[in-house]
Amino acid sequence: MSGVVARLEFDPARGALSYQGVRYLLIRPEPLAVIYRGMLEAGLPPGEVFYRAGYEGGVRSGTHFRERFGQSPEGAVRFMAGMGAEIGWGAMTLSRLDPDQGELVLEVAGSPFAEALGPAAEPVCHLIRGVFGGVAEGLLGWTASAVETDCLATGAPRCVFVVRDLGRG
Repeated sequence: MSGVVARLEFDPARGALSYQGVRYLLIRPEPLAVIYRGMLEAGLPPGEVFYRAGYEGGVRSGTHFRERFGQSPEGAVRFMAGMGAEIGWGAMTLSRLDPDQGELVLEVAGSPFAEALGPAAEPVCHLIRGVFGGVAEGLLGWTASAVETDCLATGAPRCVFVVRDLGRG
């Protein structure tokens, strides 16, 4: 095994899993789907909450990996997408990164969030959307806005996320 998963470190005394000093948590996607549905039933906006949670994690990870590696912005985004795939968030492909235009497009096949939530009328992969909005801020310094234009849960063949730098428009 190679890549990120092979370099995860486990601290049995703390029960902690980490990569490059950043703690991670393995969790099945179904509990997140239960939280999502529970928020809907309670009248809370799960999309916004999951987006903000993902954004926070994305900013922290993007900043950490920008400071730790001497990669180009595109290389760092590709690394983050590859890491996301390796830790089970779906097969992620960076389709486009244009820092001059302030646009990042990411495609995800097999989103565990879409699979766990099942058929939906609107996109449901808010955590991924938030993470890459945050990655754009942490890695690229953007004031980011991210939308999921296509979602597996709505019948699309894959999920597509478009992140834009609000400072450019």
